[in-house]
Amino acid sequence: MFRGRSIGRAAALAILVTLLFWGCHPAVPVTAAAADTPSPEPTVTAAPTPSPSPTSTAVALTVPPVTPAPTAEPTPSPTPAPTAVPTATPAPTPAGLCGGRYPDKFTEEEVLTETSYQSQDLAIFLSKVYDDSSFSSFVTYFVADIYVQDITLLRAAPAGQDFTSPLAGAVKKIAQEHNALFAASGDYYAHSMQALIIRNGVSYNDRPSTRFESCVLFRDGTMAFYAPDALDVPALLAAGAWQGWTFGPSLLDEDGRPLTKMPSTYIGVNELNPRCMLGYYEPGHYCLVVADGRQPSKRYSNGLTLLELSQLAYDLGCAKAYNLDGGQSAQFYWQGEIYNHPTGGGRSISDILYFAAP
Repeated sequence: MFRGRSIGRAAALAILVTLLFWGCHPAVPVTAAAADTPSPEPTVTAAPTPSPSPTSTAVALTVPPVTPAPTAEPTPSPTPAPTAVPTATPAPTPAGLCGGRYPDKFTEEEVLTETSYQSQDLAIFLSKVYDDSSFSSFVTYFVADIYVQDITLLRAAPAGQDFTSPLAGAVKKIAQEHNALFAASGDYYAHSMQALIIRNGVSYNDRPSTRFESCVLFRDGTMAFYAPDALDVPALLAAGAWQGWTFGPSLLDEDGRPLTKMPSTYIGVNELNPRCMLGYYEPGHYCLVVADGRQPSKRYSNGLTLLELSQLAYDLGCAKAYNLDGGQSAQFYWQGEIYNHPTGGGRSISDILYFAAP
């Protein structure tokens, strides 16, 4: 076993020596014999024939213009759907005959002065005028400019128990009994119990018989006139008649112009007398006018003819106007006293129209 390993090692050593010998042996010089032996001709490898260069033919190339890349269209924003405009809620119409008109006339609190009264529903403004140039003679008259939201505040009162009574009484007394703030003479219905008598929405004569023109004030604040043959009391009440008087005449024509002549049924139309008139502008706005007369002393007041009263109604701007009882009956009551200066101190009458005191 150990001998085999020694032979293997000796063989390997011999191989190594042989290799070292060949690697260190000098080069052997070439002998003459070797020179006489012709060397074989070296094989010459032909150089490769170069490929002919291709003839370059200049070709004009038409280069198409470069089409720019399309710019991306921005995606349009969707058109917003229009927002529906809400229907405006109409402002409620203020309540009352005057609606929203004349806001400066009414006050939240009651205000009472020597010549005026104001509250939420009623306003009265009094003025006194002396005129010695507009009419045939000098005259002193009084105007109550009235604004009312509820026509039922304009009331009527009789001297007796009700409007079937023929009794007459002093304007001041009747007014005080009904707690009136302001009052004026009425139509003296007791002179003709057959006339139209609608008071405070009630009829006291369903079959009036008269030859004079009647005036009706309705709950909606409008005013109208009726000839004797046109009086239909049930129809008037159904239409909302609140007050109805018979005296007259009406003082303006259908166009609101002064009259140039008076109906022949009326007497004393051309005489100067104290007068009382109810004027109408529009629903909720009225005036009452009293002209003193028959008092020439100190040139105070001689009164007006009916045509002059018609002109005064027009001058005041009335759309309609109606003549009420005049002469000594023509009186204004204001805050407990007679406000004007009725001739002869005034006289008793059967009825008044008034506005209640606070």
